Amino acid sequence: MKYDVLGIGNPIIDITSLASEGFLKENQVCKGAMNLVDKKRLNALKSKLENVEKTIAGSVANTVYGLAYSCAKCAFIGKVAKDEEGDFYKSSFQNVGVDFETKPCFGEATGVSLILVSEDFERSMNTYLGASLNLSVEDVCENTVKNSKIILLEGYLMDSASSKEVLFHVLDLKTDDNKIALTLSDSLCVKRHRDDFLKLLNTGKIEILFANLSEITELFGEDFETKATSVCDEIVVTLGKKGALSIIKGDKFKANAKGNVIIKDTTGAGDLFASGYLYGILHNKPPLQRLEIGILSASEIISHFGTKPKIKLKELMN
Repeated sequence: MKYDVLGIGNPIIDITSLASEGFLKENQVCKGAMNLVDKKRLNALKSKLENVEKTIAGSVANTVYGLAYSCAKCAFIGKVAKDEEGDFYKSSFQNVGVDFETKPCFGEATGVSLILVSEDFERSMNTYLGASLNLSVEDVCENTVKNSKIILLEGYLMDSASSKEVLFHVLDLKTDDNKIALTLSDSLCVKRHRDDFLKLLNTGKIEILFANLSEITELFGEDFETKATSVCDEIVVTLGKKGALSIIKGDKFKANAKGNVIIKDTTGAGDLFASGYLYGILHNKPPLQRLEIGILSASEIISHFGTKPKIKLKELMN
């Protein structure tokens, strides 16, 4: 197949800044969550900050970038605008070899997420989805889907009627030769669209599900292990300082977190965990080692500011 991984998600420009607990409370920012905002709210928050850092992002886009940085052949489908930020997004992906051929849209700005990192390294996202809301089934190249070993779908696509259609459309294009993975993205997103997530999973076509503990309990409840495995063969759950677990066709695996990591910024930890885990699948690693590679990848990303890796996975594993 032409691609190892095809990611489909919301392309977002991340603008990252440090922020105090007082700033979050004063500006009524819901800490630790992805808060959807309009352009006016975004600009109001941005005007109060200094020393910001800009990079391309988006949940699945971060995962794809991490894989491409470690030499996987990747493609991405997502909607940016024909503006300066959209051009920056495309060129940044091209720099690591990701094929990003989705036609840009006109009349909207490229999506932006203002990420506020507090003293305890928790990140609070304030996201203006912008052009990403315009992704539609017409943007999905059937040949690209069918020529990808793994298709990774982003839960945030539930936030737009047209991009929600994309999720179900991709399932219709699935063949026996590729796997479809889904990341739940955010507990508030799961809460907003719980019924649609369950409908998606009940098709039986999603073979890998990525989530953190709050996301998967929001979807299935405290007894998620039994309920989730009834609709998906491979459940992968990140547990923060407790590591990560997977349940594959009833068999449970658990890996501990690395204990010697100095945390600088947790933004993108789950996304880069998924990079490492999928890297393990692509290289035919056993279940426990997939978790360990995922933890290595997440540990690298939280050891510095930003969501882009600085060390390739092959080097981390040595």
